[in-house]
Amino acid sequence: LVVDLFTAFITGLMAYYSFYTVLDERAYSTGSVAGIPDWVLQLLIPIGFGIIALRYVFLFVLGLLNKRPAPVGTESVS
Repeated sequence: LVVDLFTAFITGLMAYYSFYTVLDERAYSTGSVAGIPDWVLQLLIPIGFGIIALRYVFLFVLGLLNKRPAPVGTESVS
C-alpha cells in the first residue's frame, strides 16, 4: 500500500510539472515535426504520467478494500 501511494504521488508530481513544462514550450517554441507543433507531441508525457498516477491510486484503493488482484504469474494452477 505504501509503495502504491508513493508511486501515485511521484508520478502525479511528474504529470503536474511536465504539464507546466509543456505550457512553457508552447509559449516559446517555434519547432515542429511533420507540421505538428513540438508541444502537442510533448503533451503525451504529462498525460502518460497522469494515467500512471491514476492507476496507482486505483490500486491503493483496491488494497485498502482488500480486493487487489494477485500479481501476474502467482496464480495457482489446479
